Parts: sequence; C-alpha cells; structure tokens
Amino acid sequence: MICRNRFRWFAAILLVCQLTGNLAAQQTISSNATGGGPWSDPATWHGKVVPRPTDDVVIQKHDVVAFDRMDEGKISCKKLQIDPKGVLLFKTGVGKVVCSIAEPIESFGAIKLDGTKSPKDFHELRLVGDTAEKRKIKLAKGAALLLYGGPTCLRANATSPSVRRSSPIRKRTSSPWSKATASS
Repeated sequence: MICRNRFRWFAAILLVCQLTGNLAAQQTISSNATGGGPWSDPATWHGKVVPRPTDDVVIQKHDVVAFDRMDEGKISCKKLQIDPKGVLLFKTGVGKVVCSIAEPIESFGAIKLDGTKSPKDFHELRLVGDTAEKRKIKLAKGAALLLYGGPTCLRANATSPSVRRSSPIRKRTSSPWSKATASS
C-alpha cells in the first residue's frame, strides 16, 4: 500500500514537471517597454530572457529592438509581433545579420533594414515556415517595411544569372518636374 501511494505521488510530480517544462518551452517574450535594446541582450526583454526558437516575440510600443545576430541555419523566434510605434531594426556596421522567423510576422509598427550605413552590411529577414501561410508578413494600417540599399547592394550573384544587370545604375541629374518648376 505504501509503495503504491509513493508511486502515485512520484507519477503526479513527474506529470507536473513535464507539463511545466512544456509551458516553459513555448512562451511569449516581450520587450522591456523602456526603450528596447539589442536583441541578444537579456536586459532588452521582460524576465531577462533572450528569445529562443520556440518563443513568440512581442516588441512593445515605443521600443526599438536592434537585431544583432547571424541566425543563418537556425530560427531566431517562432512568431513576431510588433506593436504600434514599436520598431525592429537590423544593426548596422557589424556585417551579415540574419533573422529567421518560423511563423508569420504581424506588424503594427516598423521593420527597418538599412544597408546604406556601412559597405560591409548585409541584412536578411528570412521567413522559414514549412507552409506558405507561415511565411507571411502582415502589415497592419500604420505599419512600415523600410528597406534601404544602394548600388553595392545590387551586386550580381555569380551563381544566379537572373540577377545580373546589363548596365550600371546611373543617377538621374534632373527630373521632369524640375524643368516645369524652372519655367514657371
């Protein structure tokens, strides 16, 4: 009788540990609501926990989170939501930065990739879901997807002839509107 009760208690404790372990493995991580910070810095996140591949991430209002990792071949987070006036930007001046998201991104704020700050910058936002429905960016009213680059960002890839250009990019020295305003 005593062994049977001990077994029941042991099974109950094991079940509780397993359930809490599963809950801890999938949680929502929110930015700190104090301005944000680098993605890889625990101080940027509530609970001082950097998002894991199984976590849903929320960038809160007025927080600017700078993605500063090279997550090529691994998932940065499961889902990403950006609140109004929240910003996900890619850190500049550090070379290649790759953010891989497993499920849809829903943005009410801004996502900013700026490749004009440093010649060594290479920013990539990968949607790596296993279905087309999971590989979407949903931009709500007031949201922005800001992509900045220059001629050096358009280099042809030697293995992909479809991106080769036949002529160099030329700057336009005047616009059709400048002549109209000059004569008025």
